[in-house]
Amino acid sequence: MYSLVWEQSLLHTLYIKEETEDAFAPVTNMQAPTSGTVLKGFGMQDASQQQFHYGVVLSCPGDEEITSANHGTVSEIATTQEYGSYIIIKHSEEIATLYGSLGKILVTAGETVQAGQPLAKSENGTSFYLELRRGDTYLDPAEYITFPEGSHD
Repeated sequence: MYSLVWEQSLLHTLYIKEETEDAFAPVTNMQAPTSGTVLKGFGMQDASQQQFHYGVVLSCPGDEEITSANHGTVSEIATTQEYGSYIIIKHSEEIATLYGSLGKILVTAGETVQAGQPLAKSENGTSFYLELRRGDTYLDPAEYITFPEGSHD
């Protein structure tokens, strides 16, 4: 009996481990959405003004398109004062990326996108904003995405 309980426990542990790894797969397999560098990093920007960035600002060289950091579904396209025109890609039940300060948008809501697929052009032709979220928690994109050399936080 002990052997059967141990085997069931081991199988349950392996199942939980596999389920957890699958949940994080969209975070661990991220790629840079542009060849540009980090202009403003995640976190406190100016302690005196208490300005906190929940994402990063990336340069977007020339006419380069902004691409999806991983596969997923376009869950929202909208415009706000805070983000300008933006896109949210759901990569899993918990993981999402937000791309803000966008100009021409190249995808539609509900569309399935692949990693590296063009999503939009930068609004100003020089930079855009990227957030990485796990549920209601903001994650530092630089901890999960390798940005080109020359990037700074």
